[in-house]
Amino acid sequence: MHFLQSKYWRECKKRLGNIIIDLNDSFIQVNTLPFNLKVGYLPRVDLEKLDFLKVFEKCKENNLQFVTVDSCNLQKENVSDSSLSYLKSKFPQINIKASESINPAINTVLNLTAPLEELQQKMDKMHRYSIRVSEKRGVVTSESSDFNEFAEIYLETARDQKYSARSEIYIKTVWETLKQREKDENCELVKIFTAKYNNTVVASAMFFLFEGVIYYSYSGSKKEFRSLNPNYSLIWEVIKWGKKNGYLQLDFWGIKKDKNGKLNGYSKFKTGWGGEIINYQNSFDIVIKPGMYTILKILQNIRKAIVFRTR
Repeated sequence: MHFLQSKYWRECKKRLGNIIIDLNDSFIQVNTLPFNLKVGYLPRVDLEKLDFLKVFEKCKENNLQFVTVDSCNLQKENVSDSSLSYLKSKFPQINIKASESINPAINTVLNLTAPLEELQQKMDKMHRYSIRVSEKRGVVTSESSDFNEFAEIYLETARDQKYSARSEIYIKTVWETLKQREKDENCELVKIFTAKYNNTVVASAMFFLFEGVIYYSYSGSKKEFRSLNPNYSLIWEVIKWGKKNGYLQLDFWGIKKDKNGKLNGYSKFKTGWGGEIINYQNSFDIVIKPGMYTILKILQNIRKAIVFRTR
């Protein structure tokens, strides 16, 4: 199960104001738009276990316009039953449309069970060089419990790079919800790692922890210190920490390609660690109200052209 279908993320979304539609093994998170229009999202669900008819009926009961489905199934897997054409033929009573994914359709995942020396050899040589430079210049990375320190640098990075980030209220709610569940269940669900130079925070990142996987979720770094390569030192420290504590994978959450199929700078940073590139099954919409669906998708495309949001 992906973290986005866990009971912990379900609680986070509920506290953030989303309506939750329970499907037993999974859930739909509902966003309410102007004029009380409701749309749903099924994040990283296992299509092999999904009851499509139940999803359709639940969406109708809750007056949704449509629900977007991002699967956790991989294209390289032999899961022919998950193809869009198959789904349309199997469920002719359901209006299924191809859709862009909400979370990235491509990802890179690093196997942490490999020996540390092998992980070093697999990473891009510029990553190895950047780690050495960072450590030589005195950048030190460690675990942190200082949410405000992290939030400040995360939001500062978003402003500097002009992308739409989650609000401080959003990430604080996620942090506090997961930390409370850690206390209640005596488990680890979220960690912040921070890189410092001369006691100044130069990079910080928040990671989700679930079922042996470390998820790279939110991060930021100070632009005036980027020549110190603090993000490289930070991720390398997380890799070593993950191995020491028995984690199996480091999931970088997603990578993006431009219209020419080339990776952007941040995605190159993620793939440079030598992880496996994976492609998720194509996303799709289950349409409940076709007329309004067309209008909402047009508006959604306009919004995407104006505002870019990572997560």
